[in-house]
Amino acid sequence: MLLSASCLSLGFLFIKFGSHDYPFIWLVFVRYFVGLLCLTGIVLCRKNIVNIFRTNHLRFHVLRAFVITASQYCLFYYLSKSTLLNATLLRSTAPIFIPLIERVFLGHRIGKSTIISLFIAGTGLFLILKPGGDLFEWISLYGLATGFLWAVSQTIYGFTIRKEKMETSIFYVFFLGTFITIPALFIFPVSFEQLPAEAFHFYGMIVLFLLGFFTLLNQYFRGKAYELGKPTTLAIFLYSSIVISGIFDWAFFHIIPDYLTIIGSLLVIIGGGLKIYLRHLFLKRKRF
Repeated sequence: MLLSASCLSLGFLFIKFGSHDYPFIWLVFVRYFVGLLCLTGIVLCRKNIVNIFRTNHLRFHVLRAFVITASQYCLFYYLSKSTLLNATLLRSTAPIFIPLIERVFLGHRIGKSTIISLFIAGTGLFLILKPGGDLFEWISLYGLATGFLWAVSQTIYGFTIRKEKMETSIFYVFFLGTFITIPALFIFPVSFEQLPAEAFHFYGMIVLFLLGFFTLLNQYFRGKAYELGKPTTLAIFLYSSIVISGIFDWAFFHIIPDYLTIIGSLLVIIGGGLKIYLRHLFLKRKRF
């Protein structure tokens, strides 16, 4: 799971690099397309191309692909305007939204542990967004939407995880995502003349490739971790991506978070981690 978190932050880093030379709409497509090419190559080597398409939950895969794609557009646009740390933090609010989504759509009761976690993490977000500061603007809604939409996708994923192969779920995300993002390339066309010269250099091509490659690795390592352990137990390790993104901000962009962001980050981690831990205890006691 730590490898998954590292690949998540590396993917964000290359989004940030790519946003200087490419439109974010192109980057979303490339992220899916490169991942699909790599995954297709692996499937062909295993001679498993037919089995990878077999599913009894196509409607859930389609719905999840649309939700994830919407979250990607929000994430890429937000990253082009903000820091790696802030983007990672706001995406990490997904565990906070999941209980609310389950309450609205599934009728699940919100327990005391959830209320406590929401309060702690909400306080952290309040500090990170700094009411009255530059960050607390409409652009922050895109960052929060990333976390919310990712929470929706995880809720949908919960319907299929026990009945679907991990490889099939990952394949459909990249396969459907690639085709979903194609229309946007024609609706918002960008001519090659509008791109900077650096976009066509070898460095630019490497950035695009690594963007998709680390996205695929993130999905792969997370899937392997879920095969060896329980998501409720392993999810806390994904919060290490917040620390890694903070280090990348400092190392590559010379951005040092202020004390409010640091305190807010800790509260978001504590709030999300507390929810995961208390849910694990609840499920454990329920079994016994």
